[in-house]
Amino acid sequence: KSLVPIIETVLLCGRQGDSDRIALESEPGDNDGNFRALVRFRTKTDDVLKTCFTESGRNAQYTSPHIQNKIIESCNDIILQRLAIKINASSHFSILLDETTDIAGIEQLSVCARYIEPDTCTVQEAFLQFVPLYDVTGKGIATAMTESLKSVGVDITKIREQGYDGAGSMGGNFNEVHAHVKELVPTALYVHCAAHSLNLAVCNACDVIPIRNCMGIRRRIYDFFNTSKRQIVLQT
Repeated sequence: KSLVPIIETVLLCGRQGDSDRIALESEPGDNDGNFRALVRFRTKTDDVLKTCFTESGRNAQYTSPHIQNKIIESCNDIILQRLAIKINASSHFSILLDETTDIAGIEQLSVCARYIEPDTCTVQEAFLQFVPLYDVTGKGIATAMTESLKSVGVDITKIREQGYDGAGSMGGNFNEVHAHVKELVPTALYVHCAAHSLNLAVCNACDVIPIRNCMGIRRRIYDFFNTSKRQIVLQT
């Protein structure tokens, strides 16, 4: 339980030196990683955690790269289960998707959900997880999304809205993501992402010279004030 706040704030792959005993009383000369630094920080206020690291044997430190990743995976599962309970408690929810390529060249699908918190009647938006994509067709993306939701216990029959950008594989009319999702959940209406719609509208409007000049001036004003000192002066 004491490690949960640590793992929720750090995602890392363990390194070879992370298996060594963590020095709690003094700061290391070299940066030994986020995980070990956060453990050292938590032991200053958590006596139980401190006792575990100071009195346990070297074979029971639970800080090896393998164990670190197992703890992260376990915490991830717990967080997703709690989010799934909240989403399912709502009468309906919206699904938001976007895809991008990470630094390793793997296509990643970000899955988010917007739902109504029953207790407060407020709209909440929750990031669920990144899903690696190996099939970037509309059907492949739809399948990856629905399978990921089912794996964490989210009831996909409660999807009432799909929000994506207008890219070919996402917002097409026939063989794209929203069309395949609607085959599974006929009530899941597709709505083009408002931010992308605004961007497209601005791009088209810039064919008008005064509008293009206006947007250019606004961009230069932003660039001018985009320093900490100038922002303080502007706020004052």
